Amino acid sequence: MYLFIVLRPLIRGFDYCRPVVVVDVAHLGGAYKGTFVSASTLDGAGCILPLAYGVVDTENDCSWTWFFEQFKNAFGDRENMCIVSDRNESIMKSVSIVFPNVPHCACI
Repeated sequence: MYLFIVLRPLIRGFDYCRPVVVVDVAHLGGAYKGTFVSASTLDGAGCILPLAYGVVDTENDCSWTWFFEQFKNAFGDRENMCIVSDRNESIMKSVSIVFPNVPHCACI
């Protein structure tokens, strides 16, 4: 039901980036339904560095909690990390569950 993809060079590259993780979704249409979820950051040159991505059935508490658990398994706890997203309730709830000491900021 869920798919999570992260590449080793991206895990290593995150060590040299600011500890700001931006998460977002895109709803898939056409023959393949679901929701594309992604986490990214900025590298030293100010370019977007994708960290992890996946496909879930829908944007809800369970899928976001699962995604953040997989992200935490891959990247671990990072000091001074911050998660940025839109004001989605499921994201805010899941961040507080999986990363209780990590602040969540909303982009506008």
